[in-house]
Formats: sequence, C-alpha cells, structure tokens
Amino acid sequence: MKKILVVDNHPMMLKFMSNLLEKGGHQVLTASDGLSALEILKTNIPDVIFADLIMPNIDGKKLCRIIRQMPKLKDVFVVILSAIAAEEEPHLDSYSADVCIAKGPFNKMAEHVLKALELSDTERTQKLTERIIGRQELFKRKITKELLASKKHFEATLNNISEGILELTSELKIVYINPAALSIIGIPEETLLSSDFTKLFNEKHQQRIMDAFENPGNKQSIISPEAPVELNNKQIALHVVPIKEDEHNPILVILKDVTQRKQMEAQLQHAQRMEAIGTLAAGVAHEINNPISGVMGYAEILKDRYQEQGRNEDIPNKIIKEAERIAEIVKNLLSFARGWQEDSRPAHIKDIISNTLNMIKGRITKDGIKLSVDVPDNLPDIKARSHEIQQVFLNILSNAHYGLNQRFPEHNHNKSLEIESKTIKLEDQNYVRTTFYDCGTGIPKNILNKICDPFFSTKPPGNGTGLGLSISHGIINNHGGKLLFESVEGEYTKVMVDLPVLDNKSIFLSR
Repeated sequence: MKKILVVDNHPMMLKFMSNLLEKGGHQVLTASDGLSALEILKTNIPDVIFADLIMPNIDGKKLCRIIRQMPKLKDVFVVILSAIAAEEEPHLDSYSADVCIAKGPFNKMAEHVLKALELSDTERTQKLTERIIGRQELFKRKITKELLASKKHFEATLNNISEGILELTSELKIVYINPAALSIIGIPEETLLSSDFTKLFNEKHQQRIMDAFENPGNKQSIISPEAPVELNNKQIALHVVPIKEDEHNPILVILKDVTQRKQMEAQLQHAQRMEAIGTLAAGVAHEINNPISGVMGYAEILKDRYQEQGRNEDIPNKIIKEAERIAEIVKNLLSFARGWQEDSRPAHIKDIISNTLNMIKGRITKDGIKLSVDVPDNLPDIKARSHEIQQVFLNILSNAHYGLNQRFPEHNHNKSLEIESKTIKLEDQNYVRTTFYDCGTGIPKNILNKICDPFFSTKPPGNGTGLGLSISHGIINNHGGKLLFESVEGEYTKVMVDLPVLDNKSIFLSR
C-alpha cells in the first residue's frame, strides 16, 4: 500500500483518481491546487504525487520545483497529469518530474495511472524507457494550441517588464511572482511561493502593508513613492489591485523599486541644504570677521601698553592667539561655503584633514576622546574637490565620534581616535591612504557590506538618515578612489580612504 497525493483543480478528476487508487488499497490525499498541496505536504510524506500541469494557485511545474527543494520529499515519485501533452512537449527534466500521463478517456487513464504506479517501484537510477504515457492516443486541438500561445505571450510580457508583479490569494499567500519581483525581493521563487507576503517586509512597515489590503469594496490601494516601504534594503512603492471577476478573489501586487529615485532626491535635497548652509556660513563669517578684527586690534593695543609698562604680555598674547584661531575657523567656513562651485585641483591631504578637524575637534576633545593625527608634510598632492573630501572626512569622524560615545559614555583611557595618512601602491597606481581608526562599538559582520547602501543606518531614528556613507562612497568613487571598511563588533572600526595621487609618476613614499 502506498500513500498517494493527487493534486488537480477538477473535482471529477479528483473523484476518479481517489476511487481508482483506493480500490487498489492505497491511502489517497487530495488537493485542489498547488497551494493546498503544500499545506498537506507540511505534515505528510507521500510515496507518489500526481499533479495536474495547469491549475490555479501554483501550477504543476512550480509545485514540482518546490517539492524537489524539500529534502524530505527528494525521493517522492512525481507524476504530471497533462491535458495538453499533444499540443506542448512536457519537459519533465526542467521541473524534475519522473513521468507524465496525458489526460484522456477515463478507461485509458486508469491503465496509465496503474502503469505509473508500477514505474514508481523502479530503481531511481534506472532509466525509464517511457516517460510520457498515452500521448499517442491524443489528437492536437487548435483551440488548445491558441490558448497556449496566448498564455506564452502573456508570460513573456510579465517576464520582461521592469515592475515586479505578484499574485496573492485572498489570504495574502504568494502564488505567482515574475522575474522583476524576484530581483527586488532577493529570495528564490521556490521559497517565496506559498509564503505570507506581509512577512517579507520590515516589522515597522508590516502594518502599512496590512492596511493596503483592507479595501472596502475591493478598491485599489497605493503605497506611493513619496512614502515607500522597506523591502530587502530597498525603497518600494506598491499598487494593490484586487481581481473582482475571479471566483478565487486573487490580488495583484505591483512593486516598483524607487531606491535610486529616492537617493537622487535625497542627494539633491542634501546639496540644496549644503548650499543654503554655505550661504548662511558666508554671511555669518562676514559678520564675525568684523568684531574679530576689532578684538585683535584691541588686544594689540593692550599688548603695546603692557610692553610700555614692563608687564607680562601673556594675557594679550592669549587673546590674540584665540582670536586668530577663530579667524582661521571662519576662513575654513568661507572656503567650505565657496567650495560648491569648486573644480578639481591639486590639494594636500594634510590641509583637508586640518580644515575638517577645525570643525569637529572641539566636540571630540570635549567628550574626552584622545585624538592622534599622523599626516606627513611630504605626501604627494591629490587632485580633488577639497570641500567634497572634507565632507567625507567629516562624516567618517562624526560616525567615529558617535560610536566612541556609545561604547564609552564617560571618560575612558581606551576612548581614542587615530588618523594616519601615507602613500600606498595598488595595481601600479599610487594612492594617498587616510585611515580613521576608532575603538568604538564597531560594525556587526552581517551588515558590513550594507553600510554604504542608501538609507541603511544602525543609528536610532533622528540620529541618522542612512545617506552619509552612501554619498561619501559616491564622492570617493567619482574621485577615482576607494572607500574601505574593516571592523570587529564591540572592538574597533577602521575606515580607509584611498585617493589617487595627482601625478602617478610621483615618488613612492611608503606602503
């Protein structure tokens, strides 16, 4: 006696197969489509499976592929039941079926089913001489051929459009998915079919997905590109389309990947904000320069009077030194503000690092972070838009500052940040490598390859946009350089910025 699963969407075929097989003493389980069959297979391991080729909610081809992906079912004998064997060649090997029975008159079908059961006892390693049974008894039908041609045209269209298309049951189980949707989701088709669509999404977006399917009167609903949801680290817009005329109440879902669009919008907004900040900085710098000049002038007068009186000039000298430091910061702000119209030109990495540190060094020191900077004067120049490289360095330093404060909220002797620049050679090209090393929280290994993805951030909401490293990566790529990361969670993070030297014939200084 064998345990046999019969999968067919026609009730009469299920009745015929059940009666025939039960008379032979076999235990028979039945399912009306591929989705129902998969539910049965969760708790049952049949010896033989008979599956209709064309049926709703996962057809026979895809059902076979899913079955062969399940280790517990790898030895099950799979028989395809085909009503179109005369019009279309069943390529059994492509979906790992063992035998195909061409559907025909029930008396002939009965003989073929029993023959297939005999074949199921054959050793799997033995080549079956006849794998398509009963086809010679059928005649080609023009209407069937026309319907198959229409189906192929429909499938070719769905397989080549850029939008992701899924078909769901009324219970939101996936029963069809086109290649574009597979690419967006990043999960194999065999795994996706029969799974819950809502579980694909980040938990914070699942309620929005559920709400999109709560449609009074079966109306279409949209999750717009302006407020997308997250799927597989991508920003996705959705269009939910209920199919009213179908008795199974299927739902079409159209997915559109708007990640690149959102990234471009964010970069444009970022550039506009930076331009506005630059304009503001220029105005503020102009206003600060005047009083600073006054402060320095009065300090010089005070210094002259101290000299006349033979008094210690330490206090006026300190005033002048601090005023000069403020003037230097203002100068850097002006340079940064004007940099948005800057072309690539020779630059020295030490100047860029110095200008960047002028903006953040106060915060680093205030939080008790020990800063070490080793940037030789004799490094070769690079060709760069200095303000853009300064933006990259500022982002890296801000991330290091955040990570160190997260690991060491209070002062700690291990709370340190090191910056080093040197010349290296990669593939016959000389680069200036600047390394930022911090002993902060580090980056988990499983997300290290995602940190430059747009909108990806490990910081809590309000502390990061997930765009800083993405934009930095783009800037360094545009300069012909490389942005590299090395990290151990809970120990350290090392960020390396490689920028090509201005003249590749420059003297190679170090490795």
